[in-house]
Amino acid sequence: MDYDAILQKCNYLLSSNNLDEISDFIPELMRVYDLLDIEATKASDGYDNLRDMTYIQMSREKNDTKKTDKMIETESKARAAEKFWNRNINKVVVKHFEKYLHLLEWRQIKLMSDRKQDL
Repeated sequence: MDYDAILQKCNYLLSSNNLDEISDFIPELMRVYDLLDIEATKASDGYDNLRDMTYIQMSREKNDTKKTDKMIETESKARAAEKFWNRNINKVVVKHFEKYLHLLEWRQIKLMSDRKQDL
């Protein structure tokens, strides 16, 4: 999914006076936000689980490998980060989408209010 294009469209719509465009886009943004939020949660949970499982496994083998607890902790984090490298990026994009959802909803309400006053 092209998150940059979605963010650009959000910026465009915030300066737009086209209520229909904003109203049509909000459900699409909500869908993308929900999907990415689920993916970010899965990646974060996967990172934690892999890190913990690797730590436990390496701790059991500690005497054979002569690694310190700090080395085991560092290596378990590195292995998990290698597989789930995008977890922090997804969290940030989710926050941006959430912010834009609120801003576009506010813009929609503002435009509806302006229209009502013009009548």
